[in-house]
Amino acid sequence: MNATQTQVRLACAAPIEKGARCRHDAAEGSIYCKQHQDHPPTKPYQPNTIIVKGRVNEKWIKRFAAAGVPMKVRNEEAINQRHGDQAEALGRKSHVYTDVLNDGGTPVFGKQGAQNVSMSGSLNELIGIGFVPVDCHMFRRDDKKDEFMAMVSVTLRFDEEVESTVPDEVLSVLDQYTDSNFEWIHVWANEEKDDKSIPNTINLVHRRPNDLPEYKLVYNNGLWNVVPITR
Repeated sequence: MNATQTQVRLACAAPIEKGARCRHDAAEGSIYCKQHQDHPPTKPYQPNTIIVKGRVNEKWIKRFAAAGVPMKVRNEEAINQRHGDQAEALGRKSHVYTDVLNDGGTPVFGKQGAQNVSMSGSLNELIGIGFVPVDCHMFRRDDKKDEFMAMVSVTLRFDEEVESTVPDEVLSVLDQYTDSNFEWIHVWANEEKDDKSIPNTINLVHRRPNDLPEYKLVYNNGLWNVVPITR
């Protein structure tokens, strides 16, 4: 599905060094920034791995656990250090968007993200174009003490040789979870990794099931966008 309307800032679609996505804003009416309009790449940036993450409360923790989704604990300090190292390798500042967390990626919708957005049906759409669910787990951050909150994370990979390892029951619960309004959605486009994956991370912030979403997130050939929901 190609998106042509947007109410948010979009990052330039040009791939740069090490397969990262340009951090400049796309010019009006173009997928590229002014610099890359003058010197367009052979093809635009495109991910082959998508990670969707969202916070879950005790009710959702029980639902995902009942479907067989395991709980893990993340070492946040190690992850933050790795993100800082990745930013340094790209010659990028790692504290452009927050004062605490490192990140070398590109926020597709800018620092503020996209507001009042739904992912309803988005996972099935990604699966329909060839992305394969290869992992789903919950995790608690080792620097957080709230035992009643966690994060759920699902990874999809575009690879014809990979088979799904995520049961249909888990996908069903994920569909129900993402079929909601989210106050904010942030999409981070990252550089190519050593294993040749080019991951994009979708962070779902503040699930608001009682509010009607204004927009729907669309893949847009790997460039992402939000389109208005008509009722």
